[in-house]
Amino acid sequence: MGLFKRKTMAERQAEGMQMANDIAEGRGLTGKLTQAFMGREFTEAMQQATGAMNQGQTAAQLRAAGHPTTTARVLGLQDTGQLINYDPVILLVLEVNGQQLQLQSLVSKLEIPRTGDNVLLVSDPQQPGSFLYAGLAPQGGAGSPQQGQAQPGAQPGPTNPCGQPSQAPQPWDRPQR
Repeated sequence: MGLFKRKTMAERQAEGMQMANDIAEGRGLTGKLTQAFMGREFTEAMQQATGAMNQGQTAAQLRAAGHPTTTARVLGLQDTGQLINYDPVILLVLEVNGQQLQLQSLVSKLEIPRTGDNVLLVSDPQQPGSFLYAGLAPQGGAGSPQQGQAQPGAQPGPTNPCGQPSQAPQPWDRPQR
């Protein structure tokens, strides 16, 4: 009966995550064969990658559930060389409440933090006293317009193809002959 049932995207993603975790942990035939043919170093790297993925999902779920976040300042960062779905896993050196903290996390390549940026952390319920990376902190204070939002009474100016205000005429702004 359930042989031809269509699975939802969430079910397929959960199944894929479970298979990746099983392979990384060396469970099942595929996990044992992966360990045998690829070696211990590969499976340890895969365990780190699946751990970073699981941490990212946990942080997103906790933020969505309304768990409080802590703001931290980025003191430094280092690329680990790992990519998960083309998103980098980086090592962050953070300052939280006057203390330094190192945190390895998966970050979106669209929102890679830089030194001096503020980021959000959420406390890890599975490991009390530790934090999970929850993304970049919003820029500006409460009530300040975010980038891309119009200010009341502001005159709209010319914009470039990316929607940003044009500073100078661009080649695509010139009339065609």
